[in-house]
Amino acid sequence: MLLLLFHLHSIERQTAAATKEERRIYQVTDGLKSSDTKRTYRHAFKHFIEITVKNDDLQALVDTNAYVIESKIISHTEYFKEVKKLKYWSIQVYCAAILHFFEMNDVVLNKKN
Repeated sequence: MLLLLFHLHSIERQTAAATKEERRIYQVTDGLKSSDTKRTYRHAFKHFIEITVKNDDLQALVDTNAYVIESKIISHTEYFKEVKKLKYWSIQVYCAAILHFFEMNDVVLNKKN
């Protein structure tokens, strides 16, 4: 009986550990070859996290509803356009970094917005 209880407790611990395991979060620079692109993407994504997301928990960000993520990206581009007065191609570079992060982490977004 004691052995059975120990075995059941062991199974519960393994199940709890498995549910706590989270999939790997790829960084914004993963999959890039150019050191210049890595530096630019790192800077752009850091800016997105600090200004718009305001939370550095990437697991929570990846788990967020796609519509919410799209809304944050749109807000971020509006910030660049209206507050920072950046031009179209500068904004595109920032967006490319953000979209690359979500693509690497298998988050499907509507990119036409």
